[in-house]
Amino acid sequence: MTGRVSDLVSHPLALRLALHPQAFAHVLEARKVLEGEFAHLAAVRADADDLEAIEGHLEAMRVHAREPEIAIREDFAFHMAIARSAKNPVLFDVLNSLSDLVFRSHRAATQAGGLSPRALAYHEQIAGAIRRRSPLEARRLMLSHLDDVIQRAGQLYKASRGPIPGAGGPRVRSGAVAQQPGAPVEARARIRAPEVRRRAGRP
Repeated sequence: MTGRVSDLVSHPLALRLALHPQAFAHVLEARKVLEGEFAHLAAVRADADDLEAIEGHLEAMRVHAREPEIAIREDFAFHMAIARSAKNPVLFDVLNSLSDLVFRSHRAATQAGGLSPRALAYHEQIAGAIRRRSPLEARRLMLSHLDDVIQRAGQLYKASRGPIPGAGGPRVRSGAVAQQPGAPVEARARIRAPEVRRRAGRP
């Protein structure tokens, strides 16, 4: 069922995104709807392993903030770790079906120099709210962060007037390993996919 939903949802959206770059803002709006609640639920439900994963990706962003490819990958993984921590497999499957477009949105909103100090600060604050078990604060910060991403992406589009950066991104599948596109196979960075059944409470 999940694969069919993925096919029905991702492919038409990917086509729309390719044909109408302005529709990119709609992908970010969809992220707001989902990720605000993921942050809220993660602040309530995240266990020690979840918090460790979130902090691990945050630390990688701190270390590699000026290395765009690594920073983008860790940014994506940070958000997916929060989504896993919410432990709602239905909502996670919705985001998972959009993972290619979500990855593109991370690419498109990241400048050539890597993560901005402002973006990194948002991630620090979101992780902190989740650690403190403050769901309302976590949701508010995530929504503010994504509003900032929407504004920044719009500015980058206006400046470049070009195609959406990063024509491809990893599709995260349950129990699989996704690969970063755009490099030779032997050099591709690997992202461990979320284990939805085990971590989100499925039997």
